[in-house]
Amino acid sequence: MGRRERFCTQGRLEQGTEAAVVLDRTNFYAEAGGQVGDRGRLTGPEGTFVVTDTKAAGHCVLHVGRVEKGSVGVGETVRAEVDASRADTRRNHTATHLLNWALRKVLGSHVDQAGSVVEPARLRFDFTHSGALSGEQLAEVETLVNERVLGDEPVFVGEVALSEALKIPGVRAVFGEKYPDPVRVVSVGVADPVRDADETTAVELCGGTHLERTGQIGLFKIVSEESVAKGVRRITAVTGRWALQYVRSLERTARAASGALRVPLEQVPERIAALQAEVKRLRKRRPGGGGTNLDALVAAGQEVAGVKVIVGEIDAETPEQMRSAVDQLRQKAGGPAAVLVGSRQGQRATLIAGLSEDLVQSTALKAGDWVKVAAEVIGGRGGGKPTLAQAGCKDAGNLSRALEAGKEWICSRLGS
Repeated sequence: MGRRERFCTQGRLEQGTEAAVVLDRTNFYAEAGGQVGDRGRLTGPEGTFVVTDTKAAGHCVLHVGRVEKGSVGVGETVRAEVDASRADTRRNHTATHLLNWALRKVLGSHVDQAGSVVEPARLRFDFTHSGALSGEQLAEVETLVNERVLGDEPVFVGEVALSEALKIPGVRAVFGEKYPDPVRVVSVGVADPVRDADETTAVELCGGTHLERTGQIGLFKIVSEESVAKGVRRITAVTGRWALQYVRSLERTARAASGALRVPLEQVPERIAALQAEVKRLRKRRPGGGGTNLDALVAAGQEVAGVKVIVGEIDAETPEQMRSAVDQLRQKAGGPAAVLVGSRQGQRATLIAGLSEDLVQSTALKAGDWVKVAAEVIGGRGGGKPTLAQAGCKDAGNLSRALEAGKEWICSRLGS
């Protein structure tokens, strides 16, 4: 079936042609039940067709892809080879069943499957649950799955009459899914689920591809847990070589952090916690990067015609830190505010003035005019926007005079 979506019952597909090939029988799995379609190749007497996806269309299986070499023709016998990535998909599908089982065991019987994606590189499982899983719950789920992996339990697949399958204790089925009769039943560790399964058995109605034993999963690792809808959570996980790659990536990151912090790997969390505490302490003591207590500046400010006037010197290393301090002071004022701060950098000084937006709109005041008045006292100049302006001065020794002049100017303008 080509781009025109019509079946061709004669002729040939030449090299480079994209199409979907239908065989009289196939070992390729068509996308269904959350499991992606197989990849692989069809090799005929005169050419090779690369299969990039496999889909179902009615009673047909479509091998979607393109002719890689030579040509393939209607009626030819081909060798159908599924890509080796099928093994990774099987690991993820069997692991998905174990994950479903472990979630019910940890969270309760209310957990139901709400969707899934099974592909070679990962598995994604959506399930019903009211809230986020704690770190302890995720660890317990992961441990339960890996214990069954280490147990190397057999995986049994068989067909059962639909009416009998639905009576199996603890059997899991996707709500709203239409199942054939007889239906395929996959169980872990129990050869005859109709007779021997109970509420704790990992048994599901499933048409996907699975492993012979759980030990073939190798390793199961949860990558993330998140909300996707109200009352629906999602877990993404990896298995086998993909899990090994993920763990190695985590290890590289951890060792890089260990090197940057210059502490042994096992001390990284403790060191990060200590640094976070130090940052929090410094931010409280030195808002905006300075050593000034901004709360004290706010408390020392005065009300003039309903406007909080805050003027003072702060300890800041850069203008960016000063601007941050001005923003914080305007917020702390809790209303219309006029803020002027100065900071020394060696023999030089910087002044920054800030006016709240509502004050600028209700008066003719501009931060640029204000900062110029203060800066001129010590031979400086500057300017900026109506709400925020900056000036640079060479005479840091008289910074207090500049601030005082600025305070007098703003108070006189507000009080007039």
